[in-house]
Amino acid sequence: MLNPRSIAVVGASPKGGYGGRLLNAVLKAKDSPTGYAVFVVTDEAGCHRWEIWQTKNAGGRSVGHLHCDLKPPQANVGGGPTRVAAVWTGEAALKLKEVLEKAESYPFCHKYWYWPGPNSNTFAAWVLRRAGIRHALSPMALGKRYPVA
Repeated sequence: MLNPRSIAVVGASPKGGYGGRLLNAVLKAKDSPTGYAVFVVTDEAGCHRWEIWQTKNAGGRSVGHLHCDLKPPQANVGGGPTRVAAVWTGEAALKLKEVLEKAESYPFCHKYWYWPGPNSNTFAAWVLRRAGIRHALSPMALGKRYPVA
C-alpha cells in the first residue's frame, strides 16, 4: 500500500516486455509536501527520462520547463531519495512510452507555477490521462488537478 503522503514521481526500468521488446514503466514516489514527477522509459533501444523543472532549458533536450535526459535515469529527484510506488508493463507501459515520445505537446511546457500549477505533478497527471491509465496520485501532489485541455 502506498504511503498517503507520497508525492508522485513517474519513472521506468528495463524489466517487463511487450511485443518482443523490453519495456517497463515504474511510478516512483518521494515523501515531500512539494512533489516531483519524472517519467523514464526504458526498452531495448535505450532509456530516456522526462521531467518538469522550475528552470527553463536547464539541460538535456528541452522545450521550456520540459526536459528529456537532463539527469541520468536512475538519479533521485528534488534533493532526496525516491521509492517505487507502482509498476506498469505490457500495453500500459507502451501507452506511456507513446505519450512521452510526444511530450512536447504538453500544453504547459513554457509555464511553471509551484502552486496551484502547472508543475511536475500536472505533467504526471497529464501523461497518465493521455495514456488512458487510471492511477490516483497522492492527495499531497500539488498541481495534479490543474486544468489541462
